[in-house]
Amino acid sequence: MGMPGQKNLYDAIPEFLALCAQYGLYVEFVGFTGPYTGILNTDQEKIDHWEALIAACTGLSSVSLELVNELDNSPNTNIPFSYLRQPDGILSSHGSNSADHDTVEPVWDYGSYHSNDLYEWQRKVGHNAMADVADKHDCPATAGENTRGDKDHYNLSHAFDAAAGASLLCAGACCHTPRGKTSELWDGPELAWAEAWTHGAESVPLEYQQGAYHHRIDLEGPGIIRAYDRTLSSGRQCVVRIRN
Repeated sequence: MGMPGQKNLYDAIPEFLALCAQYGLYVEFVGFTGPYTGILNTDQEKIDHWEALIAACTGLSSVSLELVNELDNSPNTNIPFSYLRQPDGILSSHGSNSADHDTVEPVWDYGSYHSNDLYEWQRKVGHNAMADVADKHDCPATAGENTRGDKDHYNLSHAFDAAAGASLLCAGACCHTPRGKTSELWDGPELAWAEAWTHGAESVPLEYQQGAYHHRIDLEGPGIIRAYDRTLSSGRQCVVRIRN
């Protein structure tokens, strides 16, 4: 996968990951997203693609792999999953299903949950990834695809709260934007949305992920649709409030 004179996609991955690592960034590559127009036409091409992606990431610590984005969507029904192995030595997810559905089984190292376009999605990013995937399968879980900013009228409180809830309750979440899908730089409302998301994620020290979970009904009321805390053995606690 590359034009004459250009680097092959797989050959470029180690250099890209090394650059990201310089900035403390981790990258998740998704093997299969669909639709497949003019590429990966045969089962063997799909197998070769997955093996080449594994090979490109082997030995690198700043990467994780997810096999498939939304297995239950029609473009992915003809992927030869029985021939696609779990990578050795690379943090990996077997994949996601569509919004508010369970992760792909059997679960690999972590599970994947989607909250895109759900009612009150901002509370489900962290909580449902925790309750419906992590707790169910006894594994870490990420919310890999969530409501895009443009579909939520760029509500900055939702972006902040969704990211804070994910930092408290699950293993991470994706800030989903139109330009993010095309790898373009943000500006305007998209940039403000991404900044709010980042501030929300940074508002929760990750040490609290080890704490005991509590649903704080006592803190809910006008303007607050959910409240959660995690409490450490020392008694210190971190509270996240999800606004409507």
